[in-house]
Amino acid sequence: MSSLSRSFLSSISRLLAIANKELIQMRRDRMTFAMMLGVPMMQLMLFGYAINTDPKLMPTAVVTEEAKPCGAHYFTRAAKLRLLSSDSPPSRSCTS
Repeated sequence: MSSLSRSFLSSISRLLAIANKELIQMRRDRMTFAMMLGVPMMQLMLFGYAINTDPKLMPTAVVTEEAKPCGAHYFTRAAKLRLLSSDSPPSRSCTS
């Protein structure tokens, strides 16, 4: 065998020995094992409820540079879906 493959195999065996040692230690210390599983589960639950990815009534301003007021039409449709909100509704609607 070449020296490169020998060093790779020795590195893998050292890594497996350390992993085995850590598993034995976790089996002895039940509190650490419970925290390793419990804390991430609690974070997932809390962040899942705190961070909502369903936006509703986001404050929005629409500025269009078109001659037609079609931007107001799109805003009105989004407002009907309760995705966007505005202090004042658009004054004109799209005629085409």
